[in-house]
Amino acid sequence: LTAWVTDLYANKIYEVNLEAGIITGSIASIGWNENIMVDNSSAYVLNKKDSVILVFDINSKSVTYTYSDGGGIVDFILTDDNTVLYLANEGIYMVDLTNPGSAISVYTFDQPRSPLKMTYDIKNNYIYFLETDLYKYANGIVEKMASPKSGSNFYGLAVKPSSCLLYTSPSPR
Repeated sequence: LTAWVTDLYANKIYEVNLEAGIITGSIASIGWNENIMVDNSSAYVLNKKDSVILVFDINSKSVTYTYSDGGGIVDFILTDDNTVLYLANEGIYMVDLTNPGSAISVYTFDQPRSPLKMTYDIKNNYIYFLETDLYKYANGIVEKMASPKSGSNFYGLAVKPSSCLLYTSPSPR
């Protein structure tokens, strides 16, 4: 059983054998990396420093593709239908992995925003994102769903696929 682990200061992504509890390899990646998703032999990693999604070939441990967006990618998810959805300051975009150079705008914000995280409810086809408040995108409409308690901020965001329950967590202090 293998895990891929980022380290804010290491400029690499570690390959960890969970059964043995040891680092078995690494992939070089300069800067702040997070949000790793693995699909077949590729690892998709958000490089926050450069606001891009790096695609690594797990076997060769090399970058095979870089998704970039002029406004800066802040988060992404892989859907189960061979698609990457990503959140940028200008809106929400979709990339068909069979044609990776073709980003399609799903929703464009009226003005640039500063979103933080996103998640996807695959059963209902809802996209949720955080930008101080919690928002939901569905059927061409973005609506505010909730605000954090006074004096706190939302930070983490996830949907449990089997029940469609939405989870948020507060910002670390």
